[in-house]
Amino acid sequence: MENPKILIYDIETSYLIAKSWRIGWDIQLNHEDIISPKKIICISYKWLDEDQVYTLTWDKNQDDKFMLEQFIEVMNEADLLVAHNGDKFDLKWIKTRAILNGLTMLPNYNQFDTLKVAKKKFNFDSNKLNSLGKDLGLGEKLKTELGLWDAVILKKDKEALIRMCTYCEQDVRLLEGVYKKLANWELPKYHH
Repeated sequence: MENPKILIYDIETSYLIAKSWRIGWDIQLNHEDIISPKKIICISYKWLDEDQVYTLTWDKNQDDKFMLEQFIEVMNEADLLVAHNGDKFDLKWIKTRAILNGLTMLPNYNQFDTLKVAKKKFNFDSNKLNSLGKDLGLGEKLKTELGLWDAVILKKDKEALIRMCTYCEQDVRLLEGVYKKLANWELPKYHH
């Protein structure tokens, strides 16, 4: 394989909306209390060393099925996926939403998880993507606040969705730089 296809990606998810009779730390909610399950709002991705970052979003009804269908096709082209906390979060969420939407995926993907490599091979003060970006001289994530999620999820604000996509796209650009710095510190996951 002369030029492996390496896909850098990130997702943003909605929060769970549920009924509750009270607030507090020790609250138990039943599955029947769920009003709206967590879904994937947007997926941003790029191919290693290419300039273009692509973004897919849920539809106007906040349905993520069509977006997932499109992204699964892209994932299936990749020799390696790169995500930050992808093993425990991003890829699991994509698989979860795929199965709940009746979509099929490959059972396994080669993935380079920059969070796992940072924890395993180094002793950074923080392994968060933003901290790694700053420590490695690559830049930072865009600043955001929880209100952005409220605007996207509860108000269906189109401008807020655009801001969230821009936020996710910057994460992908930063992630690519972190991957390039860490890649040689881990054994390859593909034949080259």
